[in-house]
Amino acid sequence: MLKTGDIVSVKNLYGNDNDFKDKTLLIIDSTGQDLLCAFITTNKKYNGLSFTNNDLEEGILKEESIVRVENLYSIPEKMCIKIASVKKGFLDKVLRGFTKYAANVYFKNFHSNKTLNKISASGKIVDENRSKTISFNSNAFTQGIMI
Repeated sequence: MLKTGDIVSVKNLYGNDNDFKDKTLLIIDSTGQDLLCAFITTNKKYNGLSFTNNDLEEGILKEESIVRVENLYSIPEKMCIKIASVKKGFLDKVLRGFTKYAANVYFKNFHSNKTLNKISASGKIVDENRSKTISFNSNAFTQGIMI
């Protein structure tokens, strides 16, 4: 049974032909029916977390590789062949990188086009119009006026 932190190889259909190419993936989550994986590449032009054989708990890499936390893939476990496993310390870095990436995507899609420089007393981020209302109400409250 495969688990989070395992490195697997998958035969993947490549192009329009009936050619298959091996893809190397790191399992990010193994709790569902399918495995959530991040692509691994040896191409240095991609951003990601670099790792070597020193970061492996078992198995061997041919060369230094990069985990691409922004490039995820969901695949059934039965299509995967385990080839290695990363150490807990490196897995922690990968999962933190994935969390940071997901938070940035969320912020970019829900907050980046709005004016969000104000934080209310409750800690909620609000837009400019709502913050004026909050400021007015808090001033009235401090003067002893109940609203």
